[in-house]
Amino acid sequence: MYTVGDNTVHVVDIGHETCKGGYAGSEQPCVFEKREGRSYEESLTGVLTYITEDTQDIPLINIEDPFMGKDARKQTFIHLIEGSMCSGALFINGAVTDCFSYGKSTGLLVRLCGGSTQVIPVVDGYCVTGGLKSSRGGEEITKFTREILKKKSKELGTDLLLPPVAIEEKRRVALEQLPEYREKSSYKTLTEDKKYPYEMEVARNFKESVSFVGHCQPKYYEFATGFATRIFSERNEIADRVFSSEGAVIERLDPHKQMPGAVEEMGLLEMVKAVLESVDLEYYDMLLGNVMLTGGGSLMPGIAEHLQGEMMKMYPNSRVKVAADKREFSTFFGGSILGSLSATSTLMITKADYLECGISALERKRSEWVR
Repeated sequence: MYTVGDNTVHVVDIGHETCKGGYAGSEQPCVFEKREGRSYEESLTGVLTYITEDTQDIPLINIEDPFMGKDARKQTFIHLIEGSMCSGALFINGAVTDCFSYGKSTGLLVRLCGGSTQVIPVVDGYCVTGGLKSSRGGEEITKFTREILKKKSKELGTDLLLPPVAIEEKRRVALEQLPEYREKSSYKTLTEDKKYPYEMEVARNFKESVSFVGHCQPKYYEFATGFATRIFSERNEIADRVFSSEGAVIERLDPHKQMPGAVEEMGLLEMVKAVLESVDLEYYDMLLGNVMLTGGGSLMPGIAEHLQGEMMKMYPNSRVKVAADKREFSTFFGGSILGSLSATSTLMITKADYLECGISALERKRSEWVR
């Protein structure tokens, strides 16, 4: 753990689906929990109070989404200082911490997050313009998986979206045989809206268990009802959604510094190409040789190899290297590394700064890492 004065530096990473928190100098967070619909401020408070009871004297590194707006940052800063949640705060861009987790300061970050897919160029520890974000994140792919299971349920004549808590009892049956079970009456009476989160959890577990990018063998899977079957085409169908452009809403990183005009639908490979075309030529080969996969979606088997292969086809005359060895908790780990630097204490925006300058302290004393 790293300390500023006598106090341990806390590091917090609030994602779209999960919350992580811990101490600078640690490779993994000590708090890892689902966000479950809580607001950003509620999640932040929950993680900090879990770490320590005396938050007001602890300096904090808050890792934020690269696409977070200035107003949201101001609201978070006010919540932290006026709520006595820390003695000082430093806001760091999540793409930069991902890059640092690989021990590098320059690279093309492919971030497969819960709420979005992002492709962001980082040069010398700073985000440069040209990054793109797609609405195609882990949650959207889970919804897609749920629709696949609903369709498959109709074809088979059995509900594959029933969660374990809905099963009163079941009997073991042979492979591919329709299940024999009794559903709890309390679950039967639930409305569709109340069943939705349970079904999403079933779909998420199915997605994480069977998804595979590339050629693969069938996988045996047993649902909560006891129905066991071989999963084949769905393995690639779910994984291919990551690379699909259909219905993906694209957002530019800092549109004021980008070319005007609407952004068309793009899949992951199109996003990579568009981002590389937007950066200066001097960074081109450097970024191609340092492509880094991060985020929960990057844990999908085969995705790193597939991305490497496709990018080598796109850029046959360049050295392409896709790294995927720091995918789990990479954002937190990068923030932990930055929190261990001696410059941390000088970059912190303290409560004294806030009392003196108000919210303008964010502009008067801030790190370029938030860009």
